[in-house]
Amino acid sequence: MKKRITFLYGLPAFMYLCGPPGVQAQEIVRAGQEQVREASASGQSLEHRLQEVEKQYKVSILYNPELVSKKRVKDFRKYTSLEQTLEQLLKPYGLTFKKVSDSFYIVSEEKKSNTSAVNLLPNKFVPLENLTNLSRSERISATSLTMPLMAALTVQGKVSDATTGEPLPGVNVVIKNTSQGVTTNRSGEYSLPNVPENAVLVFSSIGYQGQEITVQNRSQINISLTSSSQELDQVVVVGYSQQRRSTLTGSVAQIGADQLKQAPPLNVSNVLAGRLPGVIVTQPYGQPGADNATINVRGISTTGSNAPLVIVDGIERPFTALDPNEIETVSVLKDASAAAVYGARAANGVILITTKRGKTGKPTITYETNFSQNTNTRFPKFLSGPDYMRWYKRAEELDNQYLVSQGKTPFALTYTDEEIASLANGTNQSEFLGNTDWVGMLTNNTSVSQYHNVSVNGGTDRVRYFTTLGYWNQNGVIKNTNYKRYNVRTNIDADVNDFISTRLDLTVRMEDRMNPALAPTDQNYQNPFILAQRMQPNLPMFNPAGLPVGGNTDAGVGNPIVAVNDIGNRNAEATTFNGNLSMNVKIPGVQGLQARLLVSYDKTITEVKTFVEPAMLAVRNRNANGWLWTPARMSAYNVNNLIQDYSHSYRTTFQPSILYDRTFGKNAFNGLLLYEYSGWGTNGFGAQARNFPITDLLDLNFGSKAAEDLRAATGSSTQYKRGGYVGRVNYTYDDKYLFEVAARYDASVNFPESTRWGFFPSASLGWVLSKENFWQPLNTPINFFKLRLSAGKLGNDVVGIYQYLNSFQLRTTPTVAIGNQVVSTLYNTAPANPRITWEEATMYNGGVEVGLWNSNLSLEVDYFYKVTSNILTGQSGVYAPSVGGNFASTVNAGKVDNRGVDLQLAYSKKHNKLSYKIIGNFTYAHNRVLRINESVNAPAAQRRVGHPVNTKFGFLVDGLYQTQEEVDRGPSFPYGPGAPGYVKYVDLNGDGKISFEQDVTRIGRSNTPEIMYGLNLQAGYGPFDFSALLQGAARSNVILAGVYNSGVQGNTVYTQTFAGNGNSPYFLVEDSWRPDNPNAKYPRLTANKAGLTNQNGYQNSFFVRDGSYLRLKSLQIGYSLPKDFLSRLKIQQWRFYAAGSNLLTFDKIKYADPETPSVVQAGFYPQQRVFSIGTNITF
Repeated sequence: MKKRITFLYGLPAFMYLCGPPGVQAQEIVRAGQEQVREASASGQSLEHRLQEVEKQYKVSILYNPELVSKKRVKDFRKYTSLEQTLEQLLKPYGLTFKKVSDSFYIVSEEKKSNTSAVNLLPNKFVPLENLTNLSRSERISATSLTMPLMAALTVQGKVSDATTGEPLPGVNVVIKNTSQGVTTNRSGEYSLPNVPENAVLVFSSIGYQGQEITVQNRSQINISLTSSSQELDQVVVVGYSQQRRSTLTGSVAQIGADQLKQAPPLNVSNVLAGRLPGVIVTQPYGQPGADNATINVRGISTTGSNAPLVIVDGIERPFTALDPNEIETVSVLKDASAAAVYGARAANGVILITTKRGKTGKPTITYETNFSQNTNTRFPKFLSGPDYMRWYKRAEELDNQYLVSQGKTPFALTYTDEEIASLANGTNQSEFLGNTDWVGMLTNNTSVSQYHNVSVNGGTDRVRYFTTLGYWNQNGVIKNTNYKRYNVRTNIDADVNDFISTRLDLTVRMEDRMNPALAPTDQNYQNPFILAQRMQPNLPMFNPAGLPVGGNTDAGVGNPIVAVNDIGNRNAEATTFNGNLSMNVKIPGVQGLQARLLVSYDKTITEVKTFVEPAMLAVRNRNANGWLWTPARMSAYNVNNLIQDYSHSYRTTFQPSILYDRTFGKNAFNGLLLYEYSGWGTNGFGAQARNFPITDLLDLNFGSKAAEDLRAATGSSTQYKRGGYVGRVNYTYDDKYLFEVAARYDASVNFPESTRWGFFPSASLGWVLSKENFWQPLNTPINFFKLRLSAGKLGNDVVGIYQYLNSFQLRTTPTVAIGNQVVSTLYNTAPANPRITWEEATMYNGGVEVGLWNSNLSLEVDYFYKVTSNILTGQSGVYAPSVGGNFASTVNAGKVDNRGVDLQLAYSKKHNKLSYKIIGNFTYAHNRVLRINESVNAPAAQRRVGHPVNTKFGFLVDGLYQTQEEVDRGPSFPYGPGAPGYVKYVDLNGDGKISFEQDVTRIGRSNTPEIMYGLNLQAGYGPFDFSALLQGAARSNVILAGVYNSGVQGNTVYTQTFAGNGNSPYFLVEDSWRPDNPNAKYPRLTANKAGLTNQNGYQNSFFVRDGSYLRLKSLQIGYSLPKDFLSRLKIQQWRFYAAGSNLLTFDKIKYADPETPSVVQAGFYPQQRVFSIGTNITF
């Protein structure tokens, strides 16, 4: 008895144990019949009976003595079920019970009011922490269960900045040890209902030191938070869980939704450039719907795929099509310790995306709209009609001079001075001449895009939801290019009870891409970009008969405007469904232990329809009698043609796990055991129909049924599976000494059974020196100092599927006679490699984190070293034909190392109404090929070992030839003669000739920068806010010339005047070599009529350019309406902003964007400069 009373008095005052169950859920009584046994003793006190029950079932039963005193039990049966026994004892006296854990129950009244419950509490109690007969999990459970018995309050107030007094929006206000909470609005105000009168409220916000405030029966609580630029207790998303940044041992970079929204709502992958240390981002193209950035975590480390693994809400998914308003955080796991739990897929780093989730409180509705204007960042200006004729005439004169010097007959000039003058002064009367800016008509357009998003966020203490609908309509600067995207997402969190919680995430995304049939990124000469460059600008748009005029160039007969308007279209529609369902169960009786199950299903259906129809053009030709028009057909097809492709891809994931998180005094343990299975596949087919009599009915069945028009259908399918086991243990002592080990055991169907499984372990250590006693004298300037070390092994199985099996193909024509029939046969296209296995990356990382002056200034520096081995490399050309044999096409023979440093320096300050933050980051990553299959006969200058991956190879150039005598004394060109003004190739082996076998050498770096940096500036003054991002790159090269390893020259509009009988940009002709311009930047001015081969077009050092740049990547200025005005409209916040991206670029290339992968390609869509205005409003 005495023990029982003491136990009761040990509860804190806010645990109203005697109150009615009220909103509490009643314990579910087990169904089914229970065997009953009689007990003889009658007339015993209720308290005595409860003590007997405690002994029999080995449990603790908590009650107020006043509830059970003077109550006698006459008829009593002991049931085999504890719950039935308690119900029989308590129900006759208006009492009930609540199960806290398997060994702990609470007795309370059924129908008393909350006020009565308060009056029944003893006046004397001792702190709950002093009770040793309850575990910590039971005390927490008891607290959360008894809180509803207390008098409920609605607590409201305002949260402000301790330095400036300005209101703080977005601060989390949560009842401690519960999931019930809200966030402050734009005015820093909050209102939290159903708060127990002695609850503890936790106030937290990134960038500020958190506070805990006891309610003490108050309904109004105003507080101020102290700034901390590096929030050491910030939660960082890591693999399958979260960790506090202060105790993190791995190398992780993270940004939140606030930084993502500092740029216009573009492709999310492009917004990451310059914002995260260790992340190298390049954006090669700007085409709507095809403008994904290339992302490398800490540079290049393999000759194969360097793409990082992307995880969205725990599942591998692409993230480029996500609506920016869906995203809560983006984390990048950079070292082996952070990424080890992803094992076989983490060798190139991991990008973790978490989407937004609902918060407790009344619904909050946010609407954002944005309108953008897009133009090309950079495209060279091409010659006008008259200027073209002048420069072309000058080029022909130089060609004739060369012919005369060689004793040959000159040719007649194409244009007379009179024709040039008439076109220039507007007196031209010839139907064959015009002044048409083909390039400008195609590329100098301005497109408009629009974005709309509405989201709803709210919930109760049991169910929370976040729903968003987004619409993005992006027009291209090229006519008939467009991308539309519709995003719908619903994230629901539900607490079934105090132990079980669930999550349901549903996403539907619809994408619609429209392009001309001859799309701007097709790598062929009918690409509209190359057609525009190869069209003579002195052509009229139409001939007198009304036919569009076509250019007769090496691109074939074509017209860029007809290509985008009249030749047909290509529509691609994709619908994607993503579904996640998870359940989390806290295991009763074991504090900190929980089981989790996540299952997901993804499906994407894509349909592409391409309709091409021929167009008639008028081509200008000249014969002995003068100019004439010749009709010609533009298209690869003589009749209209419909090509239809359908594909269906799917992915399923099954992920059960057990997590343990427990603190014993100064010791904190965190453990994870997880199994993951994922399987995915694709199915696709294609069909084609021709010669449609009615082009308004574009379905395959309306095409011609004639034999010559029928085409065989095609089909394909793939299937892939992967499974793995994950383990991780994290231990922290006093938040000072940190240790973590993790491992993953993975299997991939890319490999045979003998090498299918791979083991990928890691370990990391951390030491927070600033918590040591000897550090106290330094605490004033340096309040935080941490060292980190990690090492581990990761894998990569993105090496091509089923290479351990022989590949066969069916011959298209019958070749073997069997009996009376000739049948087709199979032939081996690729010998098997039965020993193919994982690429393996061994990684080492050392880091230091420093916070100064209350972390207003913070610094994080990491040094890394990585060795990737077993890289899959080809064997083509490695063995001489005399060796003979049948070799596997690829083997695990490559090895690359990669080392470097990344750092971030941040400073923030607030003074009255002014606040500002400066965040700078820097990444340097340098790689070397240590081993790769190379021909044993290759010269040392052509070997890749010892040099970075993707090093550029070509001919070395020593200026330009100035005289014919100098040309004659030099080595012979690869094909045909040279002339003054040609590049002077260096004869490396001194044999008197330039050859691909002996004179090719290293001439430049990779297009991927070794250095990337960013400077993020943020400021606010009263209702105004400002942000800007300067992003730059260095140690990369762009090359303007073409291929070097064949006889096909790669001349472009950047390397040869009037290439392909087309137009030229002003910069090229004006600074081309001529006798009167010997110090030219570009080779000889030529009309390509002197019988000279295009020797300058081979890939060579003369056309290598420094790819370094500094770009004003984004800029945004915003204004928020006054809160007093908005409160009258019942609006929380209303903000207007103007923004831009890719606004300024400083580089050495000038005429092409420095991120363009290679201007020699036939098709590239320039990056876009974006100006936008928008507003967001929250109700």
